Amino acid sequence: MSNRSTSLLKHRKEKKLRRDKIRSYSGNLNCSKKQKMLYDELTGAIIFKNIQTISTIPPAEYIPTRNSDGHGVLVPIKRNRKILSKEKITESDTSVYNAISEEIYDDLMLKDLEELLLEDSDFVTDKTNTKNSFIPVQSYFPMEKYNPGLKSAKENIIKFLNAHDIYESLNMDYRRGILFYGEPGTGKSQFIYQLSQELIEDWQAIVIRIEDSTSLNSFYEYIMSNLSESYNRLKVIVIEELADLCSSSSNISVLLSLLDSLVLRDNVLFLLTTNHPGRIPANIVDRPSRLDLLCPINNKDFKSEFVDAWFEFCTGRKISEEEKDQSWYGETHGKLSPAYFKELFLYSQLHVVSIDESWILIKDRRNEIQSDFNNRNGVGF
Repeated sequence: MSNRSTSLLKHRKEKKLRRDKIRSYSGNLNCSKKQKMLYDELTGAIIFKNIQTISTIPPAEYIPTRNSDGHGVLVPIKRNRKILSKEKITESDTSVYNAISEEIYDDLMLKDLEELLLEDSDFVTDKTNTKNSFIPVQSYFPMEKYNPGLKSAKENIIKFLNAHDIYESLNMDYRRGILFYGEPGTGKSQFIYQLSQELIEDWQAIVIRIEDSTSLNSFYEYIMSNLSESYNRLKVIVIEELADLCSSSSNISVLLSLLDSLVLRDNVLFLLTTNHPGRIPANIVDRPSRLDLLCPINNKDFKSEFVDAWFEFCTGRKISEEEKDQSWYGETHGKLSPAYFKELFLYSQLHVVSIDESWILIKDRRNEIQSDFNNRNGVGF
């Protein structure tokens, strides 16, 4: 027998073993004869179909939606890059989750799972609602080292993750709600993205991203009750730009019902952001049982050493004393967001001009925006 034939035979045997394991595993998901949970490997979606538990959902980020049959669907967010920082946001005791998700989800097994699910004639999903609206940077810069608001959030989250026994001993719901608010481009979304990836990797978390009215209503109506059955899994509910959702009274009603829900009270961490805190209704923010911690993230609060560290991260080299002696260095601290600083540095590099020259162009742009776009409300985050 040739080497190629031997290799092919070995591959087929391995494939059969994986498929047998999947069939056995899928059978264990059934809560009754007709109740089951379906997994679409083509999209990675989880389809809830009259089931009573979701403890076997792979840890990942998901967008909530529903299919044409009215079943709740979690569509995973596919990231082109997922590069975690060497220095983690969380340094926590994950022993409470050590027994969770002992099944190994390798690529070959999931590929075979697709073929099995396609054999199920009842499996139908609507793939039109999938999206990847937030694309992270290639690597993470620890903004929380330089901003007190992010530092406070980090400390609070670490304490929450390690306080499971305390909540349990006090017979309290193990949940936390944190709102990040402040000027755009200050690192709120990147912080939450990095944190989400760590919680997925280390805590087997299920991360749900709610980014518009459709995903909000789909989650509340079709998926939330299923998630509540997964009491031993950390659920992270991320809501980006809360102010946009609050522009609709019907959305506000759903948000209040979600934050007050009696079926999603255990092992839940709500992470919300907004660039427009003034547009958030008082009955959402002024209630500790809904939002426990309010974290302001503003340009003026960044430490003085932030600019040097951010310059090195963006350009790959240390800032020179000559560059620090230029006028931009003293004029920009506390006035520019990290996003604007990044543009300042990169423009200088790309066009081979001094940072001072780049700063003049940035100022002209900001003046133009204030003059021509000042009356237009921001959309999104």
